[in-house]
Amino acid sequence: MLPACVLSWPFYGLTSIIALYWYFTRNFNYFKKRGIIGPRPVPVLGNLWDVIFVSNPELEVQRFKKYGKIYGVFEGQKPILRIGEPAIVKEIIVKEFNTFQTRRDTSNAKHPIVDLIVTLRGDEWRRMRSTGSPTTSVQLRTMYPLVSQSANEFVNALAKRVTPDGDNTLDMKAWFECYAMDVLAVCIFGAKTGAYTDPNDPFVVNARKIFRPPGWKIVATLVVPTFLLDMFNIKTETDDTATNFFYKITLKLLREKEERSRADNPGQKMLSENELISQLFASMNGGFEAASSIMAFCAHELALHQDLQERLYREVLALPPLDAAGEPDYEPILKLPYLDAVVAETMRLHSPALRPSRIATKDFRLTDTDITVEKGLMVEISAYGMHRSDEFFPRAEQFIPDRFLPENRSQVVPYSYTPYGGGPRGCIGQRFSQMVMKMAIAYLVRRFQFRLCGKTQVPVPLRKYIRFTSADAAYLALDPRP
Repeated sequence: MLPACVLSWPFYGLTSIIALYWYFTRNFNYFKKRGIIGPRPVPVLGNLWDVIFVSNPELEVQRFKKYGKIYGVFEGQKPILRIGEPAIVKEIIVKEFNTFQTRRDTSNAKHPIVDLIVTLRGDEWRRMRSTGSPTTSVQLRTMYPLVSQSANEFVNALAKRVTPDGDNTLDMKAWFECYAMDVLAVCIFGAKTGAYTDPNDPFVVNARKIFRPPGWKIVATLVVPTFLLDMFNIKTETDDTATNFFYKITLKLLREKEERSRADNPGQKMLSENELISQLFASMNGGFEAASSIMAFCAHELALHQDLQERLYREVLALPPLDAAGEPDYEPILKLPYLDAVVAETMRLHSPALRPSRIATKDFRLTDTDITVEKGLMVEISAYGMHRSDEFFPRAEQFIPDRFLPENRSQVVPYSYTPYGGGPRGCIGQRFSQMVMKMAIAYLVRRFQFRLCGKTQVPVPLRKYIRFTSADAAYLALDPRP
């Protein structure tokens, strides 16, 4: 006869399986009990399973069309309410900002520096925000010569790579990454990169590593508890060596910058070193990956629509050359109505912000619904879904810049267009980002014509696993203009 301990193993094994199944599915009736529909979750992963096979932007459109403007999903066991109704979006990010002022944690991995800006609340958040990206006209004008210099170097580097009769095929996503990183380095830290000449420039190489994390790591940091991640020394979902590179290489620059700021502004409460570095990573989210993707999408759309590119060329060409390099000045570029419309439509069709998030600090009943958002529940704004909805944007899958011309903007439903989020906690770098992108597109269109080539893929392939819309590669041909 077998010992009792041997006979008990199947029982303990079955009991453990049942317990684990209960643990990983215990919240799966959360939305069903509240009458909210959504995709069916699977144990452990919740609704993250689909992200392994489909890019987040594609998945967002599919779910928005299938489940509507309000539905629920699960990130592991964590319930998340998705909202794509503009009136409710305004209520959450503007009217009830004090109830929904908290953003979600990036993941269950907790980095003491990278995640610092996300964890700040109240006065500390306001203090850190006030020292962030340049937002005023005076600050932007101060940055303009630096951005202009980088943009001119960018255009000149491209000019060396293309000839009237040669194979002028280039991966514009890779080139826009170089431009975005060079601008960030010179504007934030006063450091120049070799991005336009050195394919192994450490700034660009490490920035790319940060935004190309393996899929398993993103999923793991979303579903595995923090204490287990800490046991395996997993502090971020990104590449640890790249994170350490930016920490070390910027620390000295930041200390020097802080000393200058203290001398110029005695008595002002400055950010700590860790807060400054956290601000860097926050700036890189929008300033590197998002901006480079938007510019790549924009160039791709202009190559697809030669008539629109010609219209933009005529507008940009009409500007008088005012700066030392013969390029238009800062303010005239930003005020070009068709350039503004082209960039705005690119950001609608290829919105980098898939789902800005907020967390309820108290129970709140959504107006004109039976839904009560309970304290601690995460709410995500379905920005990408709204941007691709025919209800809000007729012929939503088409690139139509005229939607955003001054005479047509009033037809856009308020809060259906939220590429930068919105409300008090919207993207602080919006104006700086617009300046950087518009200057690059204007400078390029004046010098080159974008066209399709043998390596062009339509649509632009998207990266899987990434949190926002990210172009994988955007091959185009550049022809020098006469």
